[in-house]
Amino acid sequence: MRVPILDEIPVTRRHIDSFKGYNHNRVIGEDEFYDMENMTSDKYPLLAPRKPRRKIKDFAFPRGLHAHEKLCWIERTGFYYDGEYVGEVDPGSHDMVSMGSYVIIWPDKKIYSSADNTIVNLEVPKERVFVLEASEESYKYIETINEKTVECMKISVDSGKLRVGDSIKIYYGVWNENLDDPQYPEESLTSSILKVVSFSESTDHVLIPYSDELAKACGLGKFNQHPTLVYIERNIPSLDYICEYNNRLWGCLSETNELFCSALGNPFSWFIFNSDSQDSWAVNVGTPGPFTGICAYQDSVLFFKEDYIHRVYGTRPQNFQVITTNCQGVEKGSARSVCILDDQVFYKSRLGICVYTGSLPTLISNEFGDIRYKNAKAGVYRKKYYVNMTCTADEITGEAYDVQFVYDSARGLWHREDRCYFSEFTTYDGKLLFISDEGGMYAVGDETEGTPENCISWRIQTGRLLAMTPDHKHISKVQVRVTLDAGASISIEARDDGLGPWIKCAQKLSTSKTGYTIPVIPRRCEFFELRLSGAGDMRLLGMAYSMEQGSEV
Repeated sequence: MRVPILDEIPVTRRHIDSFKGYNHNRVIGEDEFYDMENMTSDKYPLLAPRKPRRKIKDFAFPRGLHAHEKLCWIERTGFYYDGEYVGEVDPGSHDMVSMGSYVIIWPDKKIYSSADNTIVNLEVPKERVFVLEASEESYKYIETINEKTVECMKISVDSGKLRVGDSIKIYYGVWNENLDDPQYPEESLTSSILKVVSFSESTDHVLIPYSDELAKACGLGKFNQHPTLVYIERNIPSLDYICEYNNRLWGCLSETNELFCSALGNPFSWFIFNSDSQDSWAVNVGTPGPFTGICAYQDSVLFFKEDYIHRVYGTRPQNFQVITTNCQGVEKGSARSVCILDDQVFYKSRLGICVYTGSLPTLISNEFGDIRYKNAKAGVYRKKYYVNMTCTADEITGEAYDVQFVYDSARGLWHREDRCYFSEFTTYDGKLLFISDEGGMYAVGDETEGTPENCISWRIQTGRLLAMTPDHKHISKVQVRVTLDAGASISIEARDDGLGPWIKCAQKLSTSKTGYTIPVIPRRCEFFELRLSGAGDMRLLGMAYSMEQGSEV
C-alpha cells in the first residue's frame, strides 16, 4: 500500500535576550511585561530585582525632609538640622526651600539660618508701636546711611523682629477720645508701606524714612495735635507654593490668582516697589483654576495649573514677563511630583507622567494602560525618576493602594517596584532619601550606611506570547535562562489563552550562584502567558521557545 509523503512541519525557534520594562496595555512586545513587582533596569539588557533599600533612621511623626548644607527634617513640631533640635514649628505637613544660608519653612512662614542656628518668623503680626520725637525742637532724625544723609523717624519696636531693608506696613487712624483705652475701627485705618533703613543704638528702636503724613497723624513736632494709635506689620503673602530662583523667593496665591517674588536676597520683604532692580514683584494672571505646583527651571520660574503653565522670564522686576501655555500642567495634589532630571521637568498631570523641556510637555506614561493614579510624590537619583502614587482602584479588589514606579530616563523604561507609601523625597550626599508611612527613612544609593531590607521578593508577568500569529501552531518547548545567587529561588507558572488558573511548571532553589536553563512545556493553545516569581538576587538572561507552525484550518 502506498502512503502519502507528508512534509515535515518546520520548527521555528525564537529567542529574547534583551528585556524592556513595565507595559500594562492589552498588546505589548514579547520583551515587555504586563505586570511586575520590585524589578529594575540596573542590569539592562538583563532583567533583575531592585537592590535592597537601606533603613537609615526611624521617625515618630515625620512632617518634612529637606537637604540643605546638612540634612534637616521636621518631627512632630520640632525642626532638626543635622540631627540637632533647633526650634518649634506649626503642626502638619511642611515644605522647605533653601535660599543661601536660609531654609524657608512653609506654610509656617518661618526661616532657619544655618549661620546662627536660629529660627525666626518671616511675618511680624500687627502690633501697637509709638513714633518718637527726637527732641522738643526737632521731630526728625538725621542719619548718614551709605554715605547719604537721610531724614528718619524712630519707631519703638523690638529691632530683633525687623531687619534693614524690610518693607513694613504702618497703620494709623483717628483717635477716639471717648474711650478709656483709645481704639479705632478697622475701616478708619489708613496705611503706608515704608522701608527699615537702619537700627538705632537702642535695641528697641528702628529707623524708617521720614513721612509728613505719618508725623502729622502722630502729632509730632510742628504737627502738634492729639496723637493717634499706630500699628506696624511685616506682611508675607500666604502663598500656596514656593521656590527659590536667582536669589529671590517666588510663590503663587490661588485666592487672588497672583504670582509673587520677594526683594532681591531678602525673603522678609515682599512689598518693596521703588522701581529699582532690588524690588519685589507681583502680577495677576488671567487663567482660571488654582495653582498646583511650582519650580525653577533654566532661566525662568514655572507656575503650574492643571491646564496651564505660566513661565516667568527676566532678570529684574522691570523686565519680568509671563508667558502662558495652555497644556497639561501638574495635577491637583501632585505638586511634589515636580522634579528636574537631565535638564527636563518631570511631573504628574491628569493624564499621567509628563516631561517638559521648554515648549510643550510630552506624556511618557502610556505604559500605565487604563489604570489611573493620583497624589504623586517624586525624587530623582542619577538618571532615574522615582515616583510614588495612589492607584484609584485595584483591578481585582477595587481598593485604592499606593505604589512606587521608577522611570529610567536614559533608556526610556518604566519599572514597577512594590506597593508602598513614601511621603517625602530628597537627594542628599549622593543618595536618594525617602520616608515611608511607618516613619522609616530609607536610602537608595551605593552607600553602606543603614540596615538593608531582607531578601527582596519579586514577580514578573509576560504579555500574551504568540497572540499575534493567526495560524494554528504548537509550542513544543519554552526555555527560561536565569542566574540565581545562593539562597535565591524562582517559580515559573503558565496560563493558556488567558483562561483558568496559573499552573506551576517549574521551581528552583539555588544553593550557590549558578545559571539554570529551565524548560517549560505549555499546553496546546493560541497564546500563553508566563509568570515568574521568587526571592533573592536573580538575572533573567533570556527566554526561547520552539514553535511548530500550522495551517489556517
